[in-house]
Amino acid sequence: MVSVVALHKGRSALSTLQMTTPNRAPVVLEVSVLVLWTGMLAFYGLDAGFLYRTEALRALVARNMLHSGDYVLPTLYGEPLLTKGPVMYAAIAWASWPFGEVTTWSARIPAALAMILTSLLMFSHLQRYVAATSVAQELCESGRGGIYLSRRGALLVTLMMVCNPLWLDKGTSAEIDMLVVFWVALSLVAFYRAVDGGGLDSSADGKSWDSIQSAPASSRQDRSPSETDRIGNTLREVFWWSLALLAVALGSLTKWHAPVFFYASAITYLFYTGRMRVLFSIGHLTGVALAVALVAGWVGLIIQRAGWAVLWNTLWEQALPRVSPLHQQDERLWLEMPKYPLKMLLCGLPWSAFVGLTMWRTWREALAPTTRALVRTLHCWIWPNLLVFTLLPDHDARHGMPLLAGWSTLGALSCVLGLSSGMPLLIRRTTQSGLLLVLSGFALLLLGSVPLASGRLPSALVPRAIGIGVVAGFLVLAGWWASRREHWLGVVASLLLLWGMVKIAFVEVVVPIRSVRDPVGKAAKLRQAIPNGEALYIFQAKDEGIMFYYGGKVLRVRGWEQLPQQEHVYCLATQRDMTELVRTPHWRIVWQRPFLDEQGDPMVLVLLQRSPNQARPLLPLPAADS
Repeated sequence: MVSVVALHKGRSALSTLQMTTPNRAPVVLEVSVLVLWTGMLAFYGLDAGFLYRTEALRALVARNMLHSGDYVLPTLYGEPLLTKGPVMYAAIAWASWPFGEVTTWSARIPAALAMILTSLLMFSHLQRYVAATSVAQELCESGRGGIYLSRRGALLVTLMMVCNPLWLDKGTSAEIDMLVVFWVALSLVAFYRAVDGGGLDSSADGKSWDSIQSAPASSRQDRSPSETDRIGNTLREVFWWSLALLAVALGSLTKWHAPVFFYASAITYLFYTGRMRVLFSIGHLTGVALAVALVAGWVGLIIQRAGWAVLWNTLWEQALPRVSPLHQQDERLWLEMPKYPLKMLLCGLPWSAFVGLTMWRTWREALAPTTRALVRTLHCWIWPNLLVFTLLPDHDARHGMPLLAGWSTLGALSCVLGLSSGMPLLIRRTTQSGLLLVLSGFALLLLGSVPLASGRLPSALVPRAIGIGVVAGFLVLAGWWASRREHWLGVVASLLLLWGMVKIAFVEVVVPIRSVRDPVGKAAKLRQAIPNGEALYIFQAKDEGIMFYYGGKVLRVRGWEQLPQQEHVYCLATQRDMTELVRTPHWRIVWQRPFLDEQGDPMVLVLLQRSPNQARPLLPLPAADS
């Protein structure tokens, strides 16, 4: 039995409530359901299709790390690659280590695990306020009611949160973005634990339920905190602050903008709650020192091994244009800014459409104080970051993925709470209408895909597309049937199952369509032409997909004159590079073969032999093959 001291604002009376220790079995069941659902979305289709776009670049760098054992300095084609930190590359290498090689699916494991861990983090954040609200419900004498989030409601919100279009692709790719989402989520969840403990109590006096629940039954009403209590609270704050800033540091070493997400949210929250002084607390300063030491240590190693000039040129050419409008050459920059919030809204659908409910005063007033505190943490998560990344010049939606974790959670939360019987009728009807609109959107999407499946899909994909469409059609009808009988949680369940069908359609139909470039077949041509153990030299080529599946040694040079002083070399060059070869002495062409890069542009695979006396003119090129 746990004794809880109920403190009521404006009242000096002391009341003690006895609560039974919560049963942990349902929590284990809820976590299991969440892991199974998110795991299906993350791991299903992990090996489908070839590495797409920059996935191959991440896998190539990770392969270099795995083979060299150097997890500090990322390299690509023999050159340092400092556009991103080493964390994602190292994560792919570690995930591939048990298998001895980086493969298509092992390169995607870190992103899939990050998606699952992010869902667990969001669930744990919701659970903190569920526990606090449960206590508040027991304090009937306080006279403070309102709608609160139940444990099952927290599970449902998290199941809904992971269903958004951007995570559909990035959650199963070898991209950096999903791992950044995890680090940002970890940093913010730890931050809220550091400053609020287990959530705010229902009396709005700013005390956390952690401090109330830990008080013994024999506590005096006006007992001042002992030295042991102060030390314990300080250690707790130092731990959570250190964890938060450690996540910020690791996020920075994954993708440089992670600190922006953290401090935009943290400063907004502290300013709104009138606790800016917390930034000068021992916990925050300790965390900052830990984060700075980690990042500065890596930077120091990079300067020592690659040189300051390499790091500075990378930051100047790659990072600065992403944060400075003055270094952007895009004349449409200011036209893109107003579109960015709409773009993020679309990326967070369907649940982001319900975020507008939280702006409704009647909706907020119907909530219990602890639930309002939870909503406030999510508001401070999304709006400052949405403003910052709207103003920044780079408006790629994937750069804003960390704010989608808060946005989708808030939208799902507003939807679930909007269906509560304690909500005013108008709000409940509005929420129900929103669910019907989402269901109608799925129906229109299903109908719109029929002409595509009948006229444009390859014949081999038509049967599976039809099967997916039939199942999705039954789910739409099931959702409509549930709405007619006012079973609105059944409508939500049908929408979740429909999202599962969207995932299946993405893996079984969309991924095969976008895999037509066939980097594996082109890599096989390179292996046939280049003897095993020979290095392939490239110039400005960016065909990481072909090079990954080629698997041989590939080095980059910045001109023909930089080729190694050896008897013969193999090169993959563009037509422009071949034109410049005429002006380069000491090389003669043994043979040259046409080659198409991953985008279908012409290139030339050429074998050169050292000729110190004269250069041989170019041989005529045969017709390019595919």
